[in-house]
Amino acid sequence: FGIVEEEIAGEKFKISSREKTIVDGLIYPRYCGGLDEIVKGIWESQDEIDFAKIIDYAKEMRNDSVKRRLFYILDILELKKKVSIKDLNKIPKGLKWLDPSGLKNAIEYSKEYGLIINKTKKDLMSWRGY
Repeated sequence: FGIVEEEIAGEKFKISSREKTIVDGLIYPRYCGGLDEIVKGIWESQDEIDFAKIIDYAKEMRNDSVKRRLFYILDILELKKKVSIKDLNKIPKGLKWLDPSGLKNAIEYSKEYGLIINKTKKDLMSWRGY
């Protein structure tokens, strides 16, 4: 799942879809330039992303961390309207690290998303230049 066929100069190839790439990045931020690159990617391609597919892929992969991180990111980007309210209400109990590849230093806790915040909003938005 999550594979699309593209073509450049008459050559066809398979590549992961935007949605699958985001899910993979939310699971393993260290392999895609860090969580701030995921935030940037979501912001810059928000009109081309099917957010319901991201939720479906997260369910298929049985990884609730994806939903937690996605909803938190959508919140700081003020894009929560992009996902269904019913999906927002299905965050399991317990806590996960916002950035599993970051320092294990809790800045704060998000009860709403079940996350241990270990990266500031400023750091996540550094690509914006502030």
